[in-house]
This record gives sequence, structure tokens and C-alpha cells, in this order.
Amino acid sequence: MGLFQGPLGGIVSALKVPLLYGATLLVCLPAFYVANCFVGPRLSMSACVRLLLLAISANAVALSSYAPVSYFFTFTTSDKGYPFIVFMHVVVFALSACVSVVVIISIFRASAKVAKRQIRPVVVWVWGLLYGFVGTEMAWLLRPWIGWAGIDYTPFRPIQESFLEALFRVIRLVF
Repeated sequence: MGLFQGPLGGIVSALKVPLLYGATLLVCLPAFYVANCFVGPRLSMSACVRLLLLAISANAVALSSYAPVSYFFTFTTSDKGYPFIVFMHVVVFALSACVSVVVIISIFRASAKVAKRQIRPVVVWVWGLLYGFVGTEMAWLLRPWIGWAGIDYTPFRPIQESFLEALFRVIRLVF
């Protein structure tokens, strides 16, 4: 993603993605564990951590499979197309996150079947939305991922708005 600003941007982004996933997991793990105890298969804390790490791994595989498309658009888009690049990456991260939620639901269902418990997948999707909101704001705190044409690349920028405010601004620029 950061290749829009050169090799340093790419390296910094490559280091930030695992940091993003780990920090988001730490923030959301307690809510996941409690939901698991009340409406899930009642997995232990260590089993919840393993499940979420598996889901993050599936997310990372889905995200990395998109890399050739990202490289193509990064190298063939002009500076004026920067909002499109940002929007494209947001969509890809969201689609990859859906893969994680599907993995969690699949394992919850299998675990609940073994434990002879019923689960409500809607609870997992609600937790997935929470995880998504925390993840997007965490990503916003760790920005810039891509950099902005005309501005020197810096690994971090001061916080000026929330992720959603910035996303709506980018969507207006794209469309």
C-alpha cells in the first residue's frame, strides 16, 4: 500500500499491518470472550485467542492475495487517482475482514455442535462490526498507509479527524 510514496512507505506499511491486527485483537478480545461465554460455545480464553489468531491469519491470506491488484493500480494511477487508491484499499480490507468473521462463525458452529449448544451467528456478526470499527479507527491512528501525493512521506501523521470522516471525504472525491 505504501508504495505510492516509494519503498519506505511500503516497508512501513508492511510493519504496520501486523501491529494493526495485534492491537485490534487486544482491544476486542474481552468483548469476544464474554460474548462467547453468554451466547457462544463457551470456549476457554486460550481457545478464543487461538480462534481469533486463526481468523486474523485467514484475513491476512485474503489481503495478501489482493497484492497484485494493489500493485497494478498503484503503479498505473496518477496522483489525481489517490482517493481511488485509498477507497480501493478500504474495500479490500473490509472484504478480507468478512473472511475472518466467516471463519469465526464456522468454528463457533462446529464447537457448538460438539458442545450441543445453539449459537446465534448474528452475535458474531455484531462482534465483527465492533472489531471492524475498532480496526478502522486503529488503522487511522497508525496512518499513513499510503501517503499523499505532494506531501512528504512520514510514518505517522497528527490526528485531525476520525476514520469515518476521512472515508466520507474520500468517497466524495472518488464519486
